Amino acid sequence: MKKVNIHIVSHAAQMQGDLAEVERFFRMLNDLYLDKGLYFLPIVHEGTAGAACCADKAAGGDIVLFLFCADVDDGSQEALCGVLESVKKNAALKTIVYMQAGASPQADKAARLIDRINQEVGCYCGTYSHTDTLLLGILMQLRMMVPEAAGIRLDDGKVWQGSAALLSLEHVEMFSGHRELQQLKWDLAELEEKHSFAKARFLGSPDDNAAYERFFDLSGQRSGILARIRLMEANLYRLMEDMYEQVSRGELSARQAEGYQLIGRGEFQRAKEVLDYSAILQESRANDSIADKAAKRAQAYVHELLQLKETLESLADWQGVESCYREAVRLEERHALPKKAMLAYTKFLFEQSRQNESVVLAERLLYDYRNPAGGVSDIALGQLYKLSGRIYYHLQRLQDAEAMYDKAIAIFSQSAPHDADSADLLDCHDQLGELLRETTRFAEAEAVYKSAQDILKRLAVLNPDVYEPLMAKNFLSLGVLYKNTRRLDEAESMFRSALDIRLKLSLRNPDAFEQELAKNYNHLADLLYDAERMDESEEMYKPALEILLRLAGRNPEAFEPHLASAYNSLGLLYWNTERYDEAEKMHLSALEIRKRLVGRNPEAYEKVLANSYNSLGAVYFSTRSFAEAEAVFRASLDIRLRLSERNPGVYEPYVSDAYSNLGSIYQEVGRFEEAEEMFLATQKLLKTLAVGSPEAFEPDLADNYYNLGNLYRAMLRIAEAENAGRTALRLYTKYAENNPYCAKLAAETRELLESLYGMQDSRMKGSLLAAETDGRFTPEEREVALLLMEGDTPRDISRKLRITSAEVSQRYKAIREKVGGMGDPDPVNSAIIQAYRLTRREADMLHCLRRGMTNAEIAGELYLSEETVKIHIRNLLKKLPVENRQDISVWAEKLMERRAEDNA
Repeated sequence: MKKVNIHIVSHAAQMQGDLAEVERFFRMLNDLYLDKGLYFLPIVHEGTAGAACCADKAAGGDIVLFLFCADVDDGSQEALCGVLESVKKNAALKTIVYMQAGASPQADKAARLIDRINQEVGCYCGTYSHTDTLLLGILMQLRMMVPEAAGIRLDDGKVWQGSAALLSLEHVEMFSGHRELQQLKWDLAELEEKHSFAKARFLGSPDDNAAYERFFDLSGQRSGILARIRLMEANLYRLMEDMYEQVSRGELSARQAEGYQLIGRGEFQRAKEVLDYSAILQESRANDSIADKAAKRAQAYVHELLQLKETLESLADWQGVESCYREAVRLEERHALPKKAMLAYTKFLFEQSRQNESVVLAERLLYDYRNPAGGVSDIALGQLYKLSGRIYYHLQRLQDAEAMYDKAIAIFSQSAPHDADSADLLDCHDQLGELLRETTRFAEAEAVYKSAQDILKRLAVLNPDVYEPLMAKNFLSLGVLYKNTRRLDEAESMFRSALDIRLKLSLRNPDAFEQELAKNYNHLADLLYDAERMDESEEMYKPALEILLRLAGRNPEAFEPHLASAYNSLGLLYWNTERYDEAEKMHLSALEIRKRLVGRNPEAYEKVLANSYNSLGAVYFSTRSFAEAEAVFRASLDIRLRLSERNPGVYEPYVSDAYSNLGSIYQEVGRFEEAEEMFLATQKLLKTLAVGSPEAFEPDLADNYYNLGNLYRAMLRIAEAENAGRTALRLYTKYAENNPYCAKLAAETRELLESLYGMQDSRMKGSLLAAETDGRFTPEEREVALLLMEGDTPRDISRKLRITSAEVSQRYKAIREKVGGMGDPDPVNSAIIQAYRLTRREADMLHCLRRGMTNAEIAGELYLSEETVKIHIRNLLKKLPVENRQDISVWAEKLMERRAEDNA
């Protein structure tokens, strides 16, 4: 247990209320930090005598906090300054001084006393009008003085330690005095009433488009104002951190001290006037030539420029910010000063996406920091390595980036006993892991993530509120890595570990963690979907959807894109398990949202709108609603063609997919020439794409050849069908060893080729002859069937019978349906498939069950999971008039006997 003795000197009787607030605040901190091994012991000294006594007693303390009011008398001023000077002589003691400003903080007497404390005694004297300002100031200085007191953060207008709100920023003068921030809050308050009214009207009439549009627009405005408030508060909080870091070092010029006091009171324009850029520039240039004093004065000017920069940032004067940086960097280089401003400017340029400029400064810093005479700390060098790694990564100089991260990790690993250094170390691990994963060096990425995990496990015990969210993020990164490398059991374990943490965090603070929780559910659901564990996947998708519905209700603009994705994911699951009505509802919901989003931002959302059309088309295709399927597939193709014109390299794969989908529809409805046109357009694109990236596109090209083989088989262009099938088989076989999908399709392609060989012998003719003999064909169909038996192609038939190709296709489709798939070696199965309208997978189950195969054997033969086999068998049994799977063979034989008797 580390005990921190804090001597509190309270001078005036009228400060009893403030003193009580300070003592209460330390009790609250003890409640939070006690289980982290930290205890604050406040010792109170009152009045002038008490202050004098403190000078002796505080020798055994750690921190001395002086509180006095603006109207302190002259005698008390002398006593106070004397005690302060005495305390300052004890180098081990850290001093905090605050004056209660009252109604007139700029009274001459108070101003003279503040100036005397700042200059003569050498302490920074802060002022406050509300105790929240005092408490936040104490807290910020404690963070600098006691490293174990880290973990303070800003969120939702409050200052937090873990899940506990320490105080609100509402009365902290730096925030309450910022005009732009307060104007935003007034605008938000005015908007809230309109937003609530619009929401109630929309919920009462959800089909009223005008009501929704009004609600959506107001939600967008509200979201924008909230984002600006959060950003401005975050910038002010960062300014406060920088301010107290400077204060803790005790190296403030008179101009800096006055500027910080004004900033602390929220008087930013006055602070800008005090920290006058022109005056600093004029003085710094004038002093450049005075060699013996120039370096010391230049360092003071750098500090002042950086303070002015912070003030200008709070006022969003970015041109002024850059001017301050440039002059501060010039001074540092001219006078060989530590390059703090240059490092900050490098980071500023990087965050402004000016990487080419930032890398020039970073490399100058790397040269300067490596110079032993530079006197740069290891931590500063590590932070430069980390920043340089990020810059190189964004410039795709990946080897340089990796080298920087390695060096930074080596430094931070040796000097990370405190949370701050550990945060740098964890950042480096996270960024290096992403780099290695992107370059497919999965084993190295795993080692980096696991190293970070070891650090996080240690820190999470000491400070769970800060490090458990980072632990969840680490688990998720590892899960994605394992999923990418097909280590699905380990990926599931990581995703579930992250989910456990985020469930716990969201119970304590839903607003902060619900979005991450929904993301976690979706990652796990996607994994279970890929593993064909559909019931479990659905159990994960549904809570993610519920969370996003709540979030989108409060903030449509921010969360409706995520909500549409959730609808789409659940729709795909329902489609894959043949729950087509539910799938259609999900995809229509996603489509409705994405249409609205495209109306507001086409470039951002047209791609996903095309995906929604595509997913809905797959549902319509599966339910044989071919006209609807063609309409939405056409809509998808139109969007993708438009996008491809602007960016062919990105969107051509999606265009090829849209062509292929339309080809499948046209083949199904007998529009064979149009189907061939679509499949050949697909093939042309995929061949081009496969030249540059064969592993990515050759499996898709194999699918295309397989589709063409089936089409040519249906068109009785047997030689072309065989050539396409052989090409498909060659490509599938090439990837079958490492790709289960290709292995499965290779087996199906062999079946296709075997059927083609059969169609060249008497089997096809026999099927047609049997159907023609027993009178199944109409006269028009009989004409076509006889010509088919003679070996004529559809074009020959069209010419001989003087009918259109569409009529040939229509008659041929009817013929195929009546013979149950020409060339099928098992007429029993063909008849059942036709009579009960079985899907392809249900037909597969029928074949296998009639052969007496177990679920495990079916799964192995068809490259499916046993869970998926069970689903397809359940669907089959619903369609057939049998009680269980064992009855199928007997029922099928009896069915065919009855059909034979009927025909006789």
